[in-house]
This record gives sequence, structure tokens and C-alpha cells, in this order.
Amino acid sequence: MKLCRVQVAAWVCLTLVVGSGAVRVGPSRMEEEGVEYPHHKYSAFQNVQFSINYETSKAKYEAELIDVMRNQLKSSTDDFFGIPSLPSKKVTGTNRFGLVILTYEQLSVSLVIDVNNIYVVGFYSNNPKANPPKAYYYFTGDSTYKDAVKLFDKDTKALSLGYGADYTALGGRSGVLLGRTELISAVEQLYYRKDINALKSKFVVIIQMISECVRSDFVLNGVSKYFEEYEGKAADGDMQYVENNWESNSKAVRGAKSATENFGTPITLPESKKVIKNVQDVIKVGLVSLLWSPTSTTNNIFMHWPAFPIALYN
Repeated sequence: MKLCRVQVAAWVCLTLVVGSGAVRVGPSRMEEEGVEYPHHKYSAFQNVQFSINYETSKAKYEAELIDVMRNQLKSSTDDFFGIPSLPSKKVTGTNRFGLVILTYEQLSVSLVIDVNNIYVVGFYSNNPKANPPKAYYYFTGDSTYKDAVKLFDKDTKALSLGYGADYTALGGRSGVLLGRTELISAVEQLYYRKDINALKSKFVVIIQMISECVRSDFVLNGVSKYFEEYEGKAADGDMQYVENNWESNSKAVRGAKSATENFGTPITLPESKKVIKNVQDVIKVGLVSLLWSPTSTTNNIFMHWPAFPIALYN
């Protein structure tokens, strides 16, 4: 069982090597070629590159993608009982957008995330056979998402996906398998982008396997358990509940006076019926591994999860 992992790294241009794989952290090839990219005044987030194939281990996925993102997103000063938090200072403008570049063989897609809340706001694909070849597709719900096109070549076309990033708009999580095979498929489909509406379930895979796993070791453990299987597994009721309640669970931790003081209302996981009484229990099960910050709040319709925490399944 994982506890909240804390790693220390200097965010310069380097290659991290874990097992048989490597991921480069720092300026990407696009940046070296003069393409605009985000420099964060209040965030240390650098573009993250992660290469995946059918031999990629869950250890590499955890260490080179999830842990790297956590370390870049977390505040250097805000810490609650050893659990890191997103920064309390909000990053604004295009500085709030960071890139997570996923590569499978010769196919590469750039996910655009909001560093304030770890939301996936859109993606970029440079496919010479597509029309247009260079395209940045963004979710509806926030007009500023379109501005992230400034991170790419000037001839990149910004296009609306025509739907939001919440799970309901994406068709729900039921039956959407999570694992190595599914993440590779998502990279392929986003690169080719033949049918934008058909990408909805792929976004569910990406959001859960990246954003939600960065937020919670509980979710990460559920994904990692089947990551290397030929066929992954959909999030169960407990995982979905944890995803839905990242903000409220974070508030419970941030408001606690001690790690052993019981919450006013205990947290009960709906499927296993496991009761989480205090911060000590939160740490034990990895309920929250990167805390929500008050600056993370946006209108509920933009959230990846349903507007009402009591909605456990969709």
C-alpha cells in the first residue's frame, strides 16, 4: 500500500531513468525549436514527457508520470500533516497551462492541463495527414481554454471539442477500462482525431489515469493493480467516490487540528463501507495525495466530476 510519496528533484533539463524507461523533464523538442511554451511565474511546472508502450511497467507509470507531475504541481511551502498541496497562489493567464506530452511509438499528443486544479482543458496533435495538420482542441465551459493555443506553433488551429470535460458530458465512467492498453489507445485516437465525438471515452481514460491519479494514491492504486494486464478495469464505486470528492476530502484535511482528531463527519467509502475518521486514516489509505487548494475552485460545471458529491456513479 502506498502512502503519500514525496520526492525531491531539481527541475532542469534532464532525463529521469527508472527501470528500462526514461522520461525527459524540462524543455521539450517543441520548445527547443522556438515554439511558444508556458513559463510559470508562480509555478515550477515544466513540460512533462512520458513514453509508453506495451512493455511499460506500472512502476514506470507511477514514477515517471504521476510522481513527476505531483512534484512539479505541489507547493514548496504548503503542507498539511505531510500531505503536499497545490499552491495557494493562483497562476493566471496562459502561465496556468502546462503540457503533458504522451508518446507511443512515433505518435505524440500534448495534453494541456490547468496547474491550478489539474484539469485537462484540451490537447494538441500534429498529424500531417489530418485536417488541419496542427490542431489544438479544447473543452467547452471556460472561454479561456482557447488561449492555450498560444503554447504551440503559430499555424496551429484552435478548435472547440463541442463538449465539456465533466464525466457526464463524456458519457460517464461505467464500463470505461483503465490500464496500459487503454492509455495507449487514447494516445493513438487523440493523435489521429478522426472522430472528435468518439474521443469522449478516451478523455475519461486520460482524466482518470492522469489527473485523478495525481490527486489520490487510492485511485492510483486501483489503476496500477490492473495496469499491466492485457485488459484494464473500470473504476469501482470507491474510486469514483474518491474522484468525486477530492475537494471536500482536501478541506477535511486542511481544516483538521491534528492528524488524530476525528472529522466532524467521517468519510465512508460506499462500496467497501470503509470508514475514514481522521487525517491519519486519510494518509493510511492514500485518500488524498495532492491537496486541493482554495485557488483551485471553479464553477462546478467545469469539473471533471459531477456537480453533486452524493452522485457516486455515472
